[in-house]
Order: sequence, then structure tokens, then C-alpha cells
Amino acid sequence: MQVFKAFFKVLRTKLTMAMIMMAVFIFIAVAYARTSSPTQKAFEDSRLNIALTDNDDTPESRSLIAFIGQKHNIVDPDPDMDRNIDRLYYGHLDCMLTIKKGYAEALKEGRTDDLFESKRMHDSYANIYILSRLDQYVGGVRASMLSGSSLDEAVSRTEELLSKEAKVSYADLNTRDDPEFSRTFSNYFQYMPYILIASVISALSPVLMAMQRREIRYRTGCSCIRSSSYFFQLILGSTAFVAVLWLIYMVVGIFLKGGMYEGKAWFAVLNSLVFSFVCTAMAILIATLTDNSRVVSFLTQILSLGMSFFCGIFVPLSIMGEGIKKIGRLLPAYWYISINDMLCGRETLESSKMISCFVIEALFGIVMAGAALVISRYSRDRI
Repeated sequence: MQVFKAFFKVLRTKLTMAMIMMAVFIFIAVAYARTSSPTQKAFEDSRLNIALTDNDDTPESRSLIAFIGQKHNIVDPDPDMDRNIDRLYYGHLDCMLTIKKGYAEALKEGRTDDLFESKRMHDSYANIYILSRLDQYVGGVRASMLSGSSLDEAVSRTEELLSKEAKVSYADLNTRDDPEFSRTFSNYFQYMPYILIASVISALSPVLMAMQRREIRYRTGCSCIRSSSYFFQLILGSTAFVAVLWLIYMVVGIFLKGGMYEGKAWFAVLNSLVFSFVCTAMAILIATLTDNSRVVSFLTQILSLGMSFFCGIFVPLSIMGEGIKKIGRLLPAYWYISINDMLCGRETLESSKMISCFVIEALFGIVMAGAALVISRYSRDRI
């Protein structure tokens, strides 16, 4: 087993990036599990602290102040401008707003420009937010007056329209919290393909590239090790490495679950095992296609991020367009996520559909492994 031992000696020099990825993923998964809550908070508008000065002092300007006070906190500005600037700087105030003299008269004449003056910190979103709200207000008043309403009627109608609130609710993509496969647990397996692709390829492909260098092949050809035994030991070493990596993730999964896997959770374990095989075949194929480590790094990022966005890892399949899904079906991670969605309740659990997903996912690995074998034999014959 000289080749097998040599494989792991080379592997030790290539493990840094894979171990960093694994440690970060486990840390985030554990932190998420400890802080996640099944309840969702209702959406709330941001309330800004606005120092408001009314230089017009008319019923229309006072009506505007009352309207602003419905959504924001109105405070009196300090007579000392330097103190106001300090309050803006330290975040005690979000914005200083002044209603200019002649505001009501300008509205009667249909003018909506240069009605306000504001002071804020540079690039403050608060100023843009409040000024856009004021633009809606004066624009609504002007539109109502153009339709024939008086100023008082236009102000009342605009306030009524802008006071209506849209109902905002969170889409609960997990319809139930199954004790066998809880929401937190399903999220752990949801993001596993991304880290498996990245860690397996970044560690395994450089090792196989090193073991397949021409000078090593020449030495192997002169030795008593048969070519079939050489490649068998490489495959065995690759499988052993990925198996250890997969087992570490499964042990962490037991910790997150709070006990041994049970029921449908075992299907998630099987799903991750099949996908680990796919990642192994992917890494072997990449190693046969290139001997450039930069190309491997580039392909690792493309494959891991590409599948994450097109296959439902980062964005749930339920809210993705059909065009994106058609692209995703051409990638193995799509079928992994389809199984995970059925297990966690996002999709209807159908045994026949799950088996089909398992078969298609495994076929991706078989095809890539076969392609790697053919390319390897072709390149070996050319030496």
C-alpha cells in the first residue's frame, strides 16, 4: 500500500484550506442552532429622531408635523446649532428638518420645490428616507388639487392615503417543525453541499494532481506496482479522506440534533453520503482535466457558488423562477436539495420521487467518475 501511504503524506500538505472551511462551517452551524428561534418578529418601520423647526406656522405646516409624528419621533432642536450638530454626529438625531416660510402658500400655487431644508450626516439613509416621504406627501397634495380639491381636502386625502399600511408577513418555508428533522437540522443539511464541494475539491484535486505528475508516473511504471493497483490505491485514499470528512459532519449533526438520528433524518444522512460521492468524482475529474492549481481554485469557486445559487442552497427552490430551475436540474446539487425539501416539509414527501432524486444524484457521480477514468487512461497512453 505504498501509494496509499504516499497519498496521505501529500494530503497533509493540502489540508489547510479544507480544514478552515470545515471549521468555519461548523462554527456558524452551531452558533445558528443556539440562537435560532422558530418564531418570527413582525415587520416594523424604522422610527427616526427628527429635530423639526416650523418657520411657516400655518394649519398646513402643523398638519404636516402631525403626519410626520405618526411614524417618527419629533424632538425640539437645541437653540445652539453646534449642539445639534453634535447630536447628529453621535446618532442622537437622525435628521434636522426645517419647514420653510411660505410652505402653505407654495402648495396653494402648486409649487413643490424648495419647501424644506435638512441637515444630516454625510450619506445618511435617514435624510433620503424622510425626504422621499415628504416628496410623496407634497406630490399627493398637488395631484389632489389638480383634480379639483381644495387645499384642506387635498391635505386630508393625502394623509389618509399615505397612512394606509401594507400588511407584511414572513413566508414560512418550513410548514412544520418535525422532531425527526427540525428546521435547524434541515438548515444544517441545506448548506452542506456548498461546503462539501469547496472542501473536497480544494483538498483532494491538488493531491491527485501531484500524484499524477509525469515523473511520478514514470517511476511507477518502472516499479513492480501495477497500473491498476496504483489507481485503485488512489481511489481508495480519496474515498477514505472524503469518508472521514463526511463522518465529522455527521457527528456534528448529532450534536446539533441533540441525539442520534432517527426516522427521516437517516434519509438526510444517506443524501449527504451520496453527494459526498458526487463531490469525490467531481474532484477526481477536475484533477484529470488540469494540472494548474489556480484553475482548481477557480473551478472550486465556480462550482460551489454556482450550484448554491442555481440549485436552491442559498435561495429556496420554492421562490425561484422556472428558468433558473431548468438550469439547476442539470446540476447534482439540485436533486440533493429536492430531497432535503421533501424531508423538511417544504415539498410533499413522495417515496417514488425521492428515489428518483437519489438515482439521478448518484448517476451524476457515476458519469463523472467514468469520464475521469476514460480521460486518465487516454492521457496515460499518450505518455
